Amino acid sequence: MKKQILKIIKDNSDNLTNLREELFLLFNKSKNKSYDQNDSSIEEEEEITGWITLNNVNFLGFDTKEHEKRLFLNETQKVSFLLQSHCKICDDKLPISNFPVRITPLTRQTKTAFKNEFKKQFLNSPYGKQTGLSLNDKLCIKLVFVLNNIRDKDLDNMAKLTLDALKELIKIDDKNIDHLELIKIKTKFLESYIHIRISKSDINTSKNIILKGEHLSWGGLLKLDK
Repeated sequence: MKKQILKIIKDNSDNLTNLREELFLLFNKSKNKSYDQNDSSIEEEEEITGWITLNNVNFLGFDTKEHEKRLFLNETQKVSFLLQSHCKICDDKLPISNFPVRITPLTRQTKTAFKNEFKKQFLNSPYGKQTGLSLNDKLCIKLVFVLNNIRDKDLDNMAKLTLDALKELIKIDDKNIDHLELIKIKTKFLESYIHIRISKSDINTSKNIILKGEHLSWGGLLKLDK
């Protein structure tokens, strides 16, 4: 059954309507049911989800092949790889803005005078002002902090200060950031700076959801915010 399900997914990966129809047909045939894909309840679709899961089919769009061990000639090559690697979660929706800010990363706990100077210098960056993004676009943002010969810093606090400055540089709204990736890399030979990659995110779309329903048992965990 697993092979049949995977074949249906492979053959219809570019057409969600056909994919739903074929999954319903196979489920109905195997379970002697007559569920209608155009008029199905959440409970029925949860039943189909459970059936797919029981056939050991999970994370339908993910490539499970293990990554080969990566080797780099030097630090520049390693950092370049981190900067340019595409986001497999948000699928790199255009336009994409990819630029460095030649400034030493600071944290939000830095004294106010230094934070203000950081933002002032950050806003002098020649890049990033023209991203092609609108104020309403949902965003995927990657921040890479390159640290050379400076005191180690908390990744989340570097991100907070950088995002505050970035909002002023390219006029974005915090609530529109749907995916944020943070990387801190220490180097011996490169100078300290921040690299930023911004693209559209499609995480919060229903276009890649096949079936309705929750189908989550919580493993006995109690709800904390009653």
